[in-house]
Amino acid sequence: MKNPSFHNIALRLLSLLALALLSPINAKDHDKNTPMLRIICVTTLPGHEDYVFASMGEDDVFNEHKTVPLRSSLITEWLEMPHGELHICVREEGKLISKGNFNYPENSRRALLALLPGADKDEFKPVLIDIAELEFEKGEIMVVNSSEKSAEVMLGENRVEVEPGDHSVQEPTLDESEMFRSLVTYTDDAGETVTCSDRYVRSNKSSRDFVFLLTDARTGIRTLTMSDFGSYE
Repeated sequence: MKNPSFHNIALRLLSLLALALLSPINAKDHDKNTPMLRIICVTTLPGHEDYVFASMGEDDVFNEHKTVPLRSSLITEWLEMPHGELHICVREEGKLISKGNFNYPENSRRALLALLPGADKDEFKPVLIDIAELEFEKGEIMVVNSSEKSAEVMLGENRVEVEPGDHSVQEPTLDESEMFRSLVTYTDDAGETVTCSDRYVRSNKSSRDFVFLLTDARTGIRTLTMSDFGSYE
């Protein structure tokens, strides 16, 4: 029997390596005590593609933990991330500049990190959502109110009030066509109801969906939706 050539062996090794690199990372692939984040990138900053997650060390020097390439409307796989206060930095002229920070509590092991538009266009508003004890199943919707107004969200016949800074997981009520009305409103200073978004949506039982309520100078609230098809196990 002929021995396999070096060329064939090299090809097999490269194929195995590519498979390993491209395989999605699930939370269950790691020790259950390993702190991990899943980043929901609603927005990015102009002129930047790579973001460094770092903690502040002695003498105000950043300790780098992980560099993550991000783009708008991207949801990452699960990423190992240490506990404590973390900064989302960009590299400018060889130096790390913080563009937002958040605290990853010691008692949390699995969390979502939503990167939302900050007050300044050159910064993030990070929102951490601990999902260790939060039931968020496929077919359900998480409403995250990052605006400055109390909003009412209607998902079919299911209505929910979401205060600024709060989030809520809801299951929409569906009609006979497996669709539901998604309506977002708030009450202005004159007591009038302002409609921010009104559309009919088809339910997707294979995804977890997000509805982000963002501050908008013209309408008061702007809505943005995203879907996550990844594993939460």
